[in-house]
Amino acid sequence: MQMKLFIIYSNKLFSDGLEAIISGNNNNNFEIVNSYPFAEIFTKNNKLFEGIHILIIEVDKIQAQELNAIYSVLKDFPDLKILLLSTKPSIKYGMELLDSGISAYLLKTCTQNDLFTALKKIAENKEYFCSEITKEIIHASNSIEKEKDHILTEREIEILSRMLDCQSSNEIANSLNISENTVKTHKRNIQAKLGTRNILELFSYALKNNILDIKTTGLCPYCPHFTQT
Repeated sequence: MQMKLFIIYSNKLFSDGLEAIISGNNNNNFEIVNSYPFAEIFTKNNKLFEGIHILIIEVDKIQAQELNAIYSVLKDFPDLKILLLSTKPSIKYGMELLDSGISAYLLKTCTQNDLFTALKKIAENKEYFCSEITKEIIHASNSIEKEKDHILTEREIEILSRMLDCQSSNEIANSLNISENTVKTHKRNIQAKLGTRNILELFSYALKNNILDIKTTGLCPYCPHFTQT
């Protein structure tokens, strides 16, 4: 079956080169139907994507705008396959990209063979992520989580443990012989360091990342702190 491709680009010269490579291959079943600059495509009628099998998105850097565009396209066209091309892997949005529903992700330093391997995998309803992207994203993700795990002081971990045991600020203050205001300051610092917005997210993060041993808590297995993990 002839696979119809649509290119969304940030760099016209790169897009022209990509089109020449795909169209010039003698043994492929891929036809480029149209191309549009990224800055303009999402102001157009989304009917442009009707009948398209593979959407190639070429950008320099992955930011929130690009990630939101991917989510928007896949919401309206859940069967559309997306091949993403970027200059370098996004550390900030890396894991979200891997989970977003895209079918393939390549760096612009990849070869023509990588490109056609990705297209063929997509045509077979499979996924393809170049090894460099997978390696860097996973490594960065692990490094970020490890860094978070070690940014709490011993006193903050102690307070977090007592919070997980559902102790009030007053109870924590009395048991540690510090003021209640000091406890509240520690709580705010802990939430700021871990990027949590409320106590439930704080508990969830602590349990997910093994900062605390759940066996030391008095919470039952049906507690919402557990069901959120």
